[in-house]
Amino acid sequence: MDLHGIDLNLLVAFDALIAERSVTRAGIRIGRTQPAMSAALSRLRSLLNDELFVRGPDGLLPTMRALELAEPINRALTDIQRTLEFRQDFDPAQSTATFAIGLAEHPAHLILPRLVARLRQDAPGVILLVRSFLHRDDAVKLLDDGEADVTIGVPHSPAGRILSQPLFAERFVCVVRSGHPQANQPMTLDTFLEMSHLLVSPEK
Repeated sequence: MDLHGIDLNLLVAFDALIAERSVTRAGIRIGRTQPAMSAALSRLRSLLNDELFVRGPDGLLPTMRALELAEPINRALTDIQRTLEFRQDFDPAQSTATFAIGLAEHPAHLILPRLVARLRQDAPGVILLVRSFLHRDDAVKLLDDGEADVTIGVPHSPAGRILSQPLFAERFVCVVRSGHPQANQPMTLDTFLEMSHLLVSPEK
């Protein structure tokens, strides 16, 4: 279906018709005249290739197709309304919002204690849900699935698809066991390549 041909007002009209089961009451609900609502219903029927509503003894009866569409359309309209009503003047001290953050083990160890302390101080009413993940691809999957509002890990998605910002950079270090011949000695590339290595990684 070509979304360019869909008027958002048609979805608003559909949502009102589902709620009221009457063209007249649906029009009153969203501030439109009965002829305008009838025209909207006609366009919806043509667009979706379904009657959507048929007359019954107590008003309009939704078809199976209309019932299938009712919840997804209502949810989409609610999400759009919340998005448009979002304001930048967020007051953390007064907020009781719930945020979900996806964290791998390492950034959780580094960031979570300080983040929790900051929330207790500046946003005591905020609820923080922590979603753990292992593979770096899971960070993007948590966002795509709507299970996290933000994730912290190594970026692994096409540039521009996920809004990202670097938090910190780290360097690689070599760790050897106590008493190792190379302990406290300069590490050259040749020496490094000659040594046995233990890889600890959540990824293959």
